[in-house]
Amino acid sequence: MDTELEALGITEAVMDKAMAAMTADLKPLAERHGVSVMRLLNGWHDDISGAYFYGYTSAALAGKEGRELSQHAAVAILYAFGQSSNPAVRAHAEELRAELARKAYRLINDQARAAGSNPTYRPLACTECSAGEYRDDLPADPKWDAEDARWRCKNCGRPFDLRDLQLEAGEDWAIRDHVLGLIDKPEQEEEE
Repeated sequence: MDTELEALGITEAVMDKAMAAMTADLKPLAERHGVSVMRLLNGWHDDISGAYFYGYTSAALAGKEGRELSQHAAVAILYAFGQSSNPAVRAHAEELRAELARKAYRLINDQARAAGSNPTYRPLACTECSAGEYRDDLPADPKWDAEDARWRCKNCGRPFDLRDLQLEAGEDWAIRDHVLGLIDKPEQEEEE
């Protein structure tokens, strides 16, 4: 182990934890490209692979575990990309943001579906046409450049945008019959 890394507190255990989390998170992307995670990293520009190593290592060093480690690493990686003037790095940052968006859609789906039976449920109106509701069972619309988007307006086809993830105080996400909506949180939850 490098003595400079050890002086920073980056022990073998920290590196192992960082590498395990990074490998698990990048495995689906590597499989889509038909390569191993290490080959994927080695194929990227040094600024990109370096940002991944830095992000995961710093999160592991801070004592993060599991999902929290991955979330902190993603923030650190996007920050590092934001400091770069390299066009390849900026392009990769866009790809990563799209991947994080897909994860956010899945998280909304998993957590909100159970809340869909709440009597205060109301469908979320499309921010583009104001007439349609967002559904997760509609095919991709070729006029919108977001094939992987989970939610689409049933009226105009617009994909749900992460910038629309604005909740008012006391609101939460819910899903009923494939439709993304909002509910009012129970009062005891609001007080916490």
